[in-house]
Amino acid sequence: MRKQILPLLILLTVSFSVVYFFNPNADLKNLKKETMTRKERKEFNNAARKYQEFLMLRDPRTNRIPENIRNLELRFTEQLPKHFATVLLKGSLVQNTQALTWTERGPNNVAGRVRALAIDVRSTSDPITMLAGGASGGMWKSTDGGSTWVKKTIASQLHSVTCVAQDTRSGSEDVWYYGTGKYRQ
Repeated sequence: MRKQILPLLILLTVSFSVVYFFNPNADLKNLKKETMTRKERKEFNNAARKYQEFLMLRDPRTNRIPENIRNLELRFTEQLPKHFATVLLKGSLVQNTQALTWTERGPNNVAGRVRALAIDVRSTSDPITMLAGGASGGMWKSTDGGSTWVKKTIASQLHSVTCVAQDTRSGSEDVWYYGTGKYRQ
């Protein structure tokens, strides 16, 4: 009888191990994610966002956010040009007489989704031709200095844009390249 129980115990042990180790629900991280409530997930995401913001704002030498960070920020913004937009044209900085006006559309509690912005090298005066690429929104082109935008990517193309470059060789200025940083949205 003992000889019959040993193979049965081995079979049960192997069966249990296979079921346990190949069961996706056996993973404690996945189990935790599945059992988290909506409120817990929101709190987790908020904590992760605050930590990322801390990493961006901290002084690496002290690992702390300076107490006067807002004053330093305001002092820095006072030094920025107010009446003229500085534009890079053909390798040199040019003071443009008409400043570009940007309107924030939100969301206001997280970073924006535009990852790439370029100005056509042939834009020597108003209106300026610009291209903008979104993290999941594709490539967009404006020929009127940013007042209106036209989507240039088609549905079958990858829409996660992280960088954009223009071919600056003479006769090839209509060729643009954009790079992606990820396959999934």
